[in-house]
Amino acid sequence: MHIAHLDIRNFRNLEHIEFYPAKGLNIFTGANGSGKTSLLEAIYLLGLGRSFRSSQLASVVRGNMKSLRVVARVKQTTDAFQIVGVEFSSTGFRARINGNAVKRRSQLAAQLPLLYMSSYSHLILDGGPRYRRQWLDWGLFHLESNFRDLWWRYHRALKQRNHALRTQMPSWRREIDAWDRELATYGEQVTSFREAILSQLQESVSQLFAVLAHQVGPVTMEFKRGWSRTIALGEVLKATLDYDRAAGYTRYGPHRAEVAFYASGKDVRDILSRGQQKVFCYSLALGQVELLCKIKEQHCIFLIDDFTSELDADHRRRVLALLNQLGIQVFVTTVETLDNELKAYPDSQQFHVELGKLRKMV
Repeated sequence: MHIAHLDIRNFRNLEHIEFYPAKGLNIFTGANGSGKTSLLEAIYLLGLGRSFRSSQLASVVRGNMKSLRVVARVKQTTDAFQIVGVEFSSTGFRARINGNAVKRRSQLAAQLPLLYMSSYSHLILDGGPRYRRQWLDWGLFHLESNFRDLWWRYHRALKQRNHALRTQMPSWRREIDAWDRELATYGEQVTSFREAILSQLQESVSQLFAVLAHQVGPVTMEFKRGWSRTIALGEVLKATLDYDRAAGYTRYGPHRAEVAFYASGKDVRDILSRGQQKVFCYSLALGQVELLCKIKEQHCIFLIDDFTSELDADHRRRVLALLNQLGIQVFVTTVETLDNELKAYPDSQQFHVELGKLRKMV
C-alpha cells in the first residue's frame, strides 16, 4: 500500500501542492518554516482525521481561506486504488473513501495505516504511560479486528462509571454495579490482547535494536496491566469502590496500564544516551511495521519529521536500510541533505520546499 498521488489545498502555508510520491522514500528538504512539516501533517490528517500539532483544525486552514482539503489516490496491495479525502470548513470536518462518507475517524486509520515519528519521539520513553499504551494499541488496532470494538466499549463504560462515581443521585450504586460488569468483561479482554502482542513485539524490537545499535544488549519489556495480577478486575473494582467514590474516578483497569523497556536488564532511560534512545524509539516503531507486514501482509506509511535530529549518518543509513527492507512508503523532512545515506534506499525522490511551494529535485 502506498500513496500514488497527493493533492493538498489551503493547508497552513501550503496553498496548493499536487505531486506523485515515490513508492519508497520521499525526502522534503528546506529551511525551517518552509512547509516541510505541514506536508507530513496533511498526510497525518488524511490518515487519522486530526492534526499532530493543533487540537483545533480551524487554526490549520491557510490564511483567510474558508476551508482546507487533502485528497490522495491510494494503491492497495492488490491492483485496486482507493480515493481518500478529507475536508474542513466552518461547517465541520468531513471525510470520504471512494465517495462514501466516513462516519468514524477510525475508518480512515484502518484504510491508511500511519506511523508518525516526530522530533519529540522521546515522549514514548519520557512521557506519561499513555504514550506507551498508544504504541502498544497501534498494532492491536490494525491486527485484531475485535480490539477496536472492545477498546471503544471499555472506554465508554469507564466514562459512565466515572460519571456515576461523581453523581449524588440515590441510584448511583446500581449504576456502578452495571458498569462494573462491562468494565470487568471488556477490560480483561483488552488486557489479554495487549499481553499477547507484547511478547511478539519484544522479539521483533530486540532484533531491530540489535541491528541499529549493535553494542547494546537484548531488549525486554514488562507489562503492567493496571491492577494486581493476583485478582480479577471485577473484584478489584468492588474492593476499591469507596476509594474511587472519594476520588471521583476509577483508579484501576487497562486505562492505567504501563509498559517498561529494558536493555541488558536495565531501564533504557538510565543506560542509553540521548542518541541511543532515539534509535530505540525507531526500533519500537519499526517493530510495529514488521509485525503488520508479517502477520497481516499489510504495509503502512511512515512519517518522519526532522530525520537528522540526534541521529548521526551511520544510524541514519541503518534506519533507511531497514525501511527499504520492509518495503514501505516513507515521508521524511530534514534541513540537511541525505545524499550519502540514500545509497541504502535506491527507490527515492527528493523535493525542495520553499515558502509553501514544492519542487522535485533531479
